[in-house]
Amino acid sequence: MKKTTGILVFIFLMLLPMAGSATSAIPETEMVETDRGPVFYYTVKKGDTLWDLSQKFYNSQWVWPGLWEMNDQIKNPHQIYPGDKIRIYLAEEPASPAPPPVPRTAHLKTASIPMAPPEKIPEPAPLTHGESIQNLSFIKEDATAPLGHILMAENNGDLLSNGDTVFITPVNKNTFIPGNRYHIFSTRKVTAQYDKIKFNGVKHQVKGTLTILESKNTFTRGVIDKVFRPAEPGDPIMAYFPLEKQIIPNHTPHAVDARIICAQDDNELLGEGSIAFMDAGIRNNVKPGDIYTLYSTQTRPSSSLFKKPPPLPPLKNGTLMVLHTEATAATVKILSTNTEVLINDLVK
Repeated sequence: MKKTTGILVFIFLMLLPMAGSATSAIPETEMVETDRGPVFYYTVKKGDTLWDLSQKFYNSQWVWPGLWEMNDQIKNPHQIYPGDKIRIYLAEEPASPAPPPVPRTAHLKTASIPMAPPEKIPEPAPLTHGESIQNLSFIKEDATAPLGHILMAENNGDLLSNGDTVFITPVNKNTFIPGNRYHIFSTRKVTAQYDKIKFNGVKHQVKGTLTILESKNTFTRGVIDKVFRPAEPGDPIMAYFPLEKQIIPNHTPHAVDARIICAQDDNELLGEGSIAFMDAGIRNNVKPGDIYTLYSTQTRPSSSLFKKPPPLPPLKNGTLMVLHTEATAATVKILSTNTEVLINDLVK
C-alpha cells in the first residue's frame, strides 16, 4: 500500500500549475483530452526515476510521493521502466457555470470598492546556488567501511551508466534491502601541511546512486539510478544519506582559522563556483550555510631589499559558503573571488 506523508503531498499539490495553465503545452508530454479537461502523460526513458521527474516538472525532487500518489499503476516507486506512461499533472476540475450577466441600467452608478493590497508571499529559503547536493564529496577522518562492491554489470560493460543492472557482492549477508537506495563511492587519502599544522583525512567521492532490486543468498542485484562520475565494477557501496537540500546563508558564523586543503575534482586553481574542502568542521562549530572570507597570501619582498623581509598581511580575495560538514573538514562552494584561489589559501 502506498504511504506518503501529508506534508509532501501538500507541497506537491502546491507545485501543480494554477487553473488555466493546464492547457498549455508541456515539453516531452502527450496531452489527452478528458471530460474533466486535459491530462498530460510522460513516457519513461532509460535512467528516469521519480526523483528526477519531480525535479524536472516540479523543480523539487522531494515531492516525488505526490507524483507516486497520482499514478496508482506504480507499485514500487523505485522501479519505473522505459515505456511506462506517468501522469504529470492532474486534470482541472470542471469550471463552475458563469453567473448570468447583470442587465445594464441607464445612469447606473456604482461605488468603487477599494482593492485590498496583495498578500506578501514570503521568499523561500535560498538554495545552494544550483549545486547538486547528491554528488558532493566530503572528507572524513577515516574511510567508511563499504557494505559491498559492484561485481559486474549485467551487460558486462566496463563503465556504468543510468539504468544499468548490476550484480553486487555484499560484505555480510542480509546487508542490502530491496527497494532501498545506496551510494556508489571511492576513497582517497588527503594530507596537507602548512606552518606546523598537519592535516590527514580521507576524501569520499560520491560516484552515483543505485537501488536494490533483489537480495538472495546467492546474489544481490540492483539498478543504477544516477551516475555523477565514472563508475565501474569493483567500486564500493555505502548507505545512502540525503544531504540538506536547502541551506540558509549565515553571515555571522563562528570564527575559524582554516585553509583550503584540496578541491573536489583535484584542481589546483579554483574560481567562482568551485567546490573545495577546508580543514575546519563540526569540532570547530562550522555549520552548513556559514559564509566565510577567503584570503590569499602575499609574496614577501625580495631579500635584496630587506635583510629580514617583513611578513605581509593576507589579502581579502572573496567568499565561500559551507555546504556540508564532517568532524574535521567541510565541503565548501566558492561564491566570489577577485583572483584565482589556490590550495592553502586562508579561510576566516
